[in-house]
Amino acid sequence: MSWSGTRIAPCGRLASFLPLRYLERRTQGETSSSEGIVKQTADYLKPFFNPIVRQAFSPFIELRDERMQEYVAGVLAEFCASDRLWSICDTGGKPIIRMENLIERADPILGSAASFGEERNVRQHIGDYALFLAGVFPESFRSSRTRWVDQPKDPVEIVKTGKESYLIVALFDEVENPGEAPLFKKLSRHFELCAGGLRRMAHEIR
Repeated sequence: MSWSGTRIAPCGRLASFLPLRYLERRTQGETSSSEGIVKQTADYLKPFFNPIVRQAFSPFIELRDERMQEYVAGVLAEFCASDRLWSICDTGGKPIIRMENLIERADPILGSAASFGEERNVRQHIGDYALFLAGVFPESFRSSRTRWVDQPKDPVEIVKTGKESYLIVALFDEVENPGEAPLFKKLSRHFELCAGGLRRMAHEIR
């Protein structure tokens, strides 16, 4: 299914659960740009995901943080459009899919990041992407038939990368945006619990 070139991500069986026809009606005629439709998709789906994430996280004391829950709901809403899953491009403009290439892209010294600010933004995307894979789509590590995601099959490595990336974002934000740093520190510290909560959520709604 596509809206003006915007691909809806095959989030495991999650895609069949989402009210995509409703969203298509809501967005039809409101904007002609792909970027505008992606934003509208996220805006409409975030309230849908908020209570689901809250319920999935509620058994874990460490995850009873409204700000963290809203952030994770926003990640899910945004990544329902696969354009956002692969929004980071290489220097030639080609979307980057592999995690190892994303890490290289984030490096301003040995990679191709133009600044430390760009490193911070790419690292945030890597953390979000890793959390999405480990939480909502863990079968991507086991199935060779998962053609839309080309990643290492070791979930431990994905979790390690996600935790590290969120911590790097927090360290940048301590200097540039201290109000955001605590959120990303929590996401790094409790990455495994967040992923476990998302797996619980995905199981419940399938």
